[in-house]
This record gives sequence, C-alpha cells and structure tokens, in this order.
Amino acid sequence: LHRVDEEGLALSAQAAIPDDANLPEYDVAIPGEAIPQPLWLVDLGNFSWTQLHFPGLRSRTHLQILSAIGARAAIPGASELSLGLSDAVAAFADSPLPLVSCNLVVDQSDIEILPSLQLADNWYLVGVSSSEDGQGMHARADWWQLADSASSLTNTLASLPADCHIIVAGANLDPALAARAGFAAPPVHGMRLMAEIAPALAAWRPDMALKRLSGTFVEPLLTGEAAILSGRVLRVDGEALVRISIQGPRRGPSLLAEAVLVPKEGA
Repeated sequence: LHRVDEEGLALSAQAAIPDDANLPEYDVAIPGEAIPQPLWLVDLGNFSWTQLHFPGLRSRTHLQILSAIGARAAIPGASELSLGLSDAVAAFADSPLPLVSCNLVVDQSDIEILPSLQLADNWYLVGVSSSEDGQGMHARADWWQLADSASSLTNTLASLPADCHIIVAGANLDPALAARAGFAAPPVHGMRLMAEIAPALAAWRPDMALKRLSGTFVEPLLTGEAAILSGRVLRVDGEALVRISIQGPRRGPSLLAEAVLVPKEGA
C-alpha cells in the first residue's frame, strides 16, 4: 500500500491522463426550461469492496481520487454501510469528499454526514442511502442507523429554500420512496443508461473511437423493465454521426443520444 498526501494524490491523478489523450466529450440535456448547468460528479455509493484487504483504506483512497478530479460529493450505499466500525472510521473520518445522506444517522462524531449539499447558487443535492444494493446485499453494522427515507427526504426538502433547484440521488432509491413519487419501481439512473452506449458502439465498430456523446432523457426507465438499444447512421464524412435510442415500454424513448465516431489510428 502506498500512502500519499492529497497534493501528491492530485498530481498522480492528473499524471495518469496523458496530455494528448483523445477523451470523449459528454453533453447531457434535460428537457424543460431550466438553464443548462455544469456537470457535477457525484458518486452514488457502493464503492467499498468489503471482501478485499484493507477495505477502509481502499474506500478512503477512492474518495481522495474523486476529490482530486473534482467530484462534489459521495452518497454512502449498502457496501459502505457493510464496513465494520474500524474500517468505517478509516474510510470516512474527516472525509476528503462531502458525504451526503438525509436518512443516514451515524454515531461517530468524526464521521460527518450532510443531509444536503449546496452545489451552486440555488442548486442543492440531497442524498438518500439504502442498506440494500439491489443485488442481494443487506448491510448490517452497529455504527449507523437508517431513518425512514420518505420522512427524512420530506424534512430535508422543507429545510431548503422554496425556490431552489434540488437534485435527489441515492445509491438505490427506496421502493417506498419511488412509490410516493408515483413510480411502480425505482427509476434507473440516466447516466447508467448513457454508460451502455459506448460499449455497444465499440462492439459494433471496434475500428472506430468515440469522440463525442450527447443525450437527452425523455421517459423514465424503471428497475426491472426491459429496454432496447438501437442506432442509425445519419452521416459519414470521415467521422460518423450515429443517432441512438434506448427504448423502454413507454411510448417515448428513455434516452435519445447522438454519438460521433472517428477512425482509430492504424485502423
């Protein structure tokens, strides 16, 4: 294990990306009249690998790297809540990244959990934690308690300015909370849908690289629902412009996206 200070970690994180790296650009649009905002990086939890050695130190390193690359917050999920007390203190005491959850109550004074976080002027993040990860894990430990998610969320929203913009996010949205919001099941996160596109394009055209990806979220896709990813080539002029749709069971697509592909060097 290598322990480095935050400055050294930040330099390492920056050095890991070559100056000439051809990284894709991401542009996410949300329908409505809201003014476009910067893209805020928030970890939605379940980043702790409790089956590996030193899970507390690994989790803290994860938070340090996120902080170094400009992330704004992390929301503790089931895997974080599965840590024992000593590992939880090693991971989260004086955390380098704000930990946000409106329903997580921690007994340790050196672990700070914020119910909400102001991201920008009139924009707030509210986190919701769950002891289940959606894959069968049910966390149990003696250093935390989870309050009722619906009432915790209601109280937190009431404490924020009446005219502000609020982003509610969680590692796994509680089914009861989803029902109160009018959904039959928790919605799939939009960026989780976006994450399906690049691998599909790479499998389709391994000789081309993704240069730019933009998307608009239209209809929610709920957990357990099937969806079809399809695409259509709109233009080829050295670069290829592809329109992609992820269609769930509703009339409108869950995601409409456009991707620009360029030939790989030597292909």
